[in-house]
Amino acid sequence: MEILHSDEGQLAWMKGYAHGVQQADMESRGAIPADLAAKLPASSAFSSAVSPSPEQLNVALSLIKTGWMTTVGVAIPTSAP
Repeated sequence: MEILHSDEGQLAWMKGYAHGVQQADMESRGAIPADLAAKLPASSAFSSAVSPSPEQLNVALSLIKTGWMTTVGVAIPTSAP
């Protein structure tokens, strides 16, 4: 697991165009090769991420439950098997 949070592991994520959780720290230390950094959005682009509120999640869940069959054509089981 240590490799995932090492600079080497974070660079592997970034080479796959994924945002590494330590990207901001690595940017400040100059640990991201310039050619790779040029291909990625700056970590500051991710600082304004917003999570939905519980109310928004409940509305989304309701919309999915009521529209799933018509949109996808597969019934959602009402209880776990």
